[in-house]
Amino acid sequence: MEKIKDIPCKQYCTDHWEVYQKFIPADKHRRSKLQTYTIESYNALFRHYLVRFHRKTKCYSKKIKMIELSVRLLIDMLNNRNKIKISFD
Repeated sequence: MEKIKDIPCKQYCTDHWEVYQKFIPADKHRRSKLQTYTIESYNALFRHYLVRFHRKTKCYSKKIKMIELSVRLLIDMLNNRNKIKISFD
Protein backbone atom coordinates (compact mmCIF):
# COMPACT_ATOMS: atom_id res chain seq x y z
CA MET A 1 0.00 0.00 0.00
CA GLU A 2 2.95 2.30 0.63
CA LYS A 3 3.84 2.33 -3.07
CA ILE A 4 0.35 3.31 -4.19
CA LYS A 5 -0.80 5.54 -1.33
CA ASP A 6 -0.31 8.78 -3.31
CA ILE A 7 -2.10 7.59 -6.45
CA PRO A 8 -5.58 9.11 -6.59
CA CYS A 9 -8.01 6.20 -6.76
CA LYS A 10 -11.78 6.23 -6.35
CA GLN A 11 -12.09 2.52 -5.62
CA TYR A 12 -10.20 -0.74 -5.39
CA CYS A 13 -11.83 -3.85 -6.84
CA THR A 14 -10.67 -7.14 -5.37
CA ASP A 15 -11.85 -10.67 -4.83
CA HIS A 16 -12.96 -11.86 -1.40
CA TRP A 17 -9.52 -12.55 0.03
CA GLU A 18 -9.69 -11.36 3.64
CA VAL A 19 -6.25 -9.74 3.75
CA TYR A 20 -7.37 -6.83 1.55
CA GLN A 21 -9.60 -5.53 4.35
CA LYS A 22 -6.52 -4.89 6.47
CA PHE A 23 -5.02 -2.24 4.21
CA ILE A 24 -7.71 -0.97 1.81
CA PRO A 25 -10.07 1.66 3.24
CA ALA A 26 -13.61 0.26 3.50
CA ASP A 27 -15.16 3.23 1.67
CA LYS A 28 -12.93 2.57 -1.39
CA HIS A 29 -13.00 -1.22 -1.30
CA ARG A 30 -15.30 -3.14 -3.63
CA ARG A 31 -15.24 -6.93 -3.27
CA SER A 32 -16.74 -8.73 -6.22
CA LYS A 33 -15.72 -11.26 -8.87
CA LEU A 34 -17.72 -9.15 -11.34
CA GLN A 35 -15.03 -6.49 -11.03
CA THR A 36 -12.01 -8.81 -11.25
CA TYR A 37 -12.72 -11.67 -13.67
CA THR A 38 -11.94 -9.64 -16.81
CA ILE A 39 -8.50 -8.56 -15.68
CA GLU A 40 -7.74 -12.06 -14.39
CA SER A 41 -8.65 -13.38 -17.83
CA TYR A 42 -6.20 -10.97 -19.45
CA ASN A 43 -3.51 -11.90 -16.94
CA ALA A 44 -3.94 -15.58 -17.82
CA LEU A 45 -3.78 -14.77 -21.52
CA PHE A 46 -0.52 -12.85 -21.08
CA ARG A 47 1.02 -15.66 -19.01
CA HIS A 48 -0.05 -18.15 -21.67
CA TYR A 49 1.53 -16.32 -24.61
CA LEU A 50 4.48 -14.59 -22.94
CA VAL A 51 6.83 -16.82 -20.96
CA ARG A 52 8.28 -13.82 -19.17
CA PHE A 53 4.95 -13.40 -17.34
CA HIS A 54 4.66 -17.01 -16.14
CA ARG A 55 4.79 -17.40 -12.42
CA LYS A 56 7.97 -18.89 -10.97
CA THR A 57 9.92 -18.82 -14.19
CA LYS A 58 13.53 -18.08 -15.02
CA CYS A 59 12.58 -16.34 -18.25
CA TYR A 60 12.31 -12.65 -17.58
CA SER A 61 13.30 -9.33 -19.10
CA LYS A 62 15.62 -6.94 -17.41
CA LYS A 63 14.66 -4.11 -19.74
CA ILE A 64 11.29 -2.40 -19.46
CA LYS A 65 11.40 -1.60 -23.19
CA MET A 66 11.50 -5.32 -24.07
CA ILE A 67 8.50 -5.99 -21.84
CA GLU A 68 6.63 -3.10 -23.47
CA LEU A 69 7.44 -4.33 -26.97
CA SER A 70 6.42 -7.90 -26.12
CA VAL A 71 3.08 -6.71 -24.76
CA ARG A 72 2.48 -4.52 -27.81
CA LEU A 73 3.23 -7.43 -30.15
CA LEU A 74 0.88 -9.71 -28.24
CA ILE A 75 -1.94 -7.17 -28.24
CA ASP A 76 -1.41 -6.57 -31.93
CA MET A 77 -1.51 -10.30 -32.63
CA LEU A 78 -4.65 -10.80 -30.54
CA ASN A 79 -6.36 -7.92 -32.32
CA ASN A 80 -5.55 -9.55 -35.70
CA ARG A 81 -3.79 -6.43 -36.79
CA ASN A 82 -0.30 -7.77 -37.22
CA LYS A 83 1.48 -4.97 -39.05
CA ILE A 84 4.92 -6.51 -38.84
CA LYS A 85 6.34 -7.28 -42.23
CA ILE A 86 9.02 -9.92 -42.21
CA SER A 87 11.49 -9.72 -45.03
CA PHE A 88 14.39 -12.03 -45.78
CA ASP A 89 15.92 -9.81 -48.44
